Amino acid sequence: MPYSEPKPQTWFIKSSINPNFQYARQHCLDRALKFKFVKKNDRNYQRLEISKIWMLTARAYPCATKEELCFATQWFTWLFCHDDICGVAKELKEGTINLITCLQHEYNISIEEAIKKAQKMCDIEMEDFFEFKKRLPKFEEQKSLQQYTAGLEPLVQGHIDWYSDTERYIVKD
Repeated sequence: MPYSEPKPQTWFIKSSINPNFQYARQHCLDRALKFKFVKKNDRNYQRLEISKIWMLTARAYPCATKEELCFATQWFTWLFCHDDICGVAKELKEGTINLITCLQHEYNISIEEAIKKAQKMCDIEMEDFFEFKKRLPKFEEQKSLQQYTAGLEPLVQGHIDWYSDTERYIVKD
């Protein structure tokens, strides 16, 4: 499958990064070694370094404490190690299903068209989110809801920014 650059989004969230990302990096690698997810300098250790999961958490949780950032990094590390059993190239090779392949088959379109359709779906969801956020009441009773939606923004933008930081989703021929 050819590599496809993500298209520019039609919405914008300010990017931020937690200043403790280097600490989270070392914590992530140390924990992965300690619990034998990887062995020093083996292929999986290199994949973990290339993934830069700590950059995802540092971008998604820019205001977290060191401890909170490390906890999030541990969770994401486990999640992505589990996900490595599947990413899209392996899924295509094995015939398993993800959003892109579902769209491709549902609409009988090329993989490139399915990627564009998925990107458009994401844009629509984000536009709906921002429209919803604008309509939230500004009353004191709704402060927790406003905090929740404000917390979703760096989580979403963190994933988008991290996509550019990592080689995780580049499919090489």
